Amino acid sequence: MKTLPLIVFGLTACGASAALPPALETGQQTVYEQSRCLPDQSCLNVRVTLPQTGSAAVDEAVKQAAFQSDSGAPLSSDALKQQYRTQFQETFNQLREDSQNGREGMEYYLYDDTDLLYQRGNTAYFRNFSDSYTGGAHHNYSARYWMVDVGSGKVLTLDDLLLPGTQPRLDKLLQEAYEADIGNKADCGNPAECARAVRDHKEFFALKAPMTNFMTGPDGLTFHYSPYEIGPWAAGAIELTISWYELQDIIKPQYRWFNTHSK
Repeated sequence: MKTLPLIVFGLTACGASAALPPALETGQQTVYEQSRCLPDQSCLNVRVTLPQTGSAAVDEAVKQAAFQSDSGAPLSSDALKQQYRTQFQETFNQLREDSQNGREGMEYYLYDDTDLLYQRGNTAYFRNFSDSYTGGAHHNYSARYWMVDVGSGKVLTLDDLLLPGTQPRLDKLLQEAYEADIGNKADCGNPAECARAVRDHKEFFALKAPMTNFMTGPDGLTFHYSPYEIGPWAAGAIELTISWYELQDIIKPQYRWFNTHSK
């Protein structure tokens, strides 16, 4: 398997030199892959992949984040493969039944791929993208993001990123961004219309935007939401970003991309 070293963006403070952490590799391993077709050319394709970074601790942390069991217990590689073998057979049985009911030539699929996006200093950024179609009006997809400490292999939580006591302020900023996004999409003309649009939207979707799926980037701290999570399918994936200016005294210095001071 070919692997390539990843470019590491080094971080230094006040011009001082600092030793860079080891660069992770961008290898990929196939956890499970199978394809099978019926005589009418109806097919099922399944592929599941995980990154191979050269760090056992990082690889294991990402695997557990991507495939946490319902009980919360860690999943072994063998248990993970068995889980997908069972799912494949159940989905193929459904494909056969749908074919017998007149839905010929269908392509059902499940692709679940986790990739190392980049490494910035001692933090590695990963994305899991899952895309599936097993009948119905359209496919379903979702994206999840993780930041991992390269040295310890720990998946970083909001508590790791935030200065003490600042989560309520971040939550307020996020909910303001959520309501602004609703108003922008509703194209409301005045505050009363926008307030009504927000109220109507929240009756059908989330009352509050969750704070679980996030990643820092050049624009700030971005929270990611899959279709149906805080909006309709037609809205697609939604991103709500809190700028670095707003986060200046909320995010710990070592996790900031920029220090933005008011004049």
